[in-house]
Amino acid sequence: MANTPKNWIINGAVAGQWNSLVTDSGAVLSSVLLANTLATQATIQVRLATSAGVPITTILAAHVVDGYGAEVLSLRSLAIASGQQLQVYVDASGVNLVANGAL
Repeated sequence: MANTPKNWIINGAVAGQWNSLVTDSGAVLSSVLLANTLATQATIQVRLATSAGVPITTILAAHVVDGYGAEVLSLRSLAIASGQQLQVYVDASGVNLVANGAL
C-alpha cells in the first residue's frame, strides 16, 4: 500500500489549550511548520498524546517563536499509531501550524 502525501493545517490555533493537529492513525509525519502571525513572541509546545489527550511524550518543550517568525520542526518519520495524536499548545492566538507527511 502506497502512502499519499498530506498536510494537516490549523489556522489560528486556540491559545491556552492543547490543539489536535494530527489525529489520523497510520500517518507518518516528516515536519511541522510553526508560523507566528503576531507582532509579539509566541510560545509553542508539541507533544504526542493519546486520543484522550493524555501525554505520551514531549516532542518540543516550550519554545519561543519571534513575532512574524516561522520555524520548521523536523520529525524525520514520526508514526501516529492507533489511539494517538499530535497536539500543539500555544500561549497566544495567531499561530498557524502545518504538519507534512503521508497517510
